[in-house]
Amino acid sequence: MSGTVMLLSSRPWERSVICRWVKKRFRTPLTFPGPGGFGGPTPWRTSDIWLRQEFDLGGLGADDLQNLAFTCCHDEDCEIYLNGVLASRAPGCTTTYVLIAMNEEARRVLHPNGKNLIAVHCHQTEGGQFIDVGISKRVIMDDSAAPRKR
Repeated sequence: MSGTVMLLSSRPWERSVICRWVKKRFRTPLTFPGPGGFGGPTPWRTSDIWLRQEFDLGGLGADDLQNLAFTCCHDEDCEIYLNGVLASRAPGCTTTYVLIAMNEEARRVLHPNGKNLIAVHCHQTEGGQFIDVGISKRVIMDDSAAPRKR
């Protein structure tokens, strides 16, 4: 049996009209903060959106880092960056939150017990639009942890 534990909450994101947002040193007065779920509770009315957020993973071991993945709902194509490195791409759209693999290069640039930057780009061509991203730790439970039938 598997499940996920959210490591990144739905805290306010910075969104920008400029695509250099993936770098930590990028600062601009043209950012507009808003909570996660852009295109849902937070309006998004352009064909592209760029989002970013600083976060701290806390104390994670090597095994924990290997089990990190993105939890994402996107309409449409999205790119996810960690600390300036392209960590994943997801084409098309989803209607629910799904796990998306994180590449090895992105895992190598993460800083346990330190500040990290997640940046997201989503491109919309038609229909509805939505983007929300978090980081999850995949958890595998053995049969001894499963509920017992009576």
